[in-house]
Amino acid sequence: MNNTSDSYQAVIKQEINRWSGFHRALRKEDRETSEQLMEIYRNNAHANEAASNQFPFETMIMSILLHQQLKIKQLQKKLQALTPKFTQLGACPNGQETCE
Repeated sequence: MNNTSDSYQAVIKQEINRWSGFHRALRKEDRETSEQLMEIYRNNAHANEAASNQFPFETMIMSILLHQQLKIKQLQKKLQALTPKFTQLGACPNGQETCE
């Protein structure tokens, strides 16, 4: 985040602070997840700044969605790698007769 301007860092901090009441109202395990999402937002500050969007919430959501999509793709790859092993054992996830 070194290349991110101080003014945009302030925008990110302000947007995160705007959600602080919501964050505090969450259960402990949900607060931990919320903190992880805000960290994703902070880590994408350079891309968020480059978007030049006047609505910081939109770039926050896009950062989080991008990260989640990446995780989904990683999990899909892992599942595809495991599928042949299930097939060889004669067992498929979710009790299916054939693995897809």
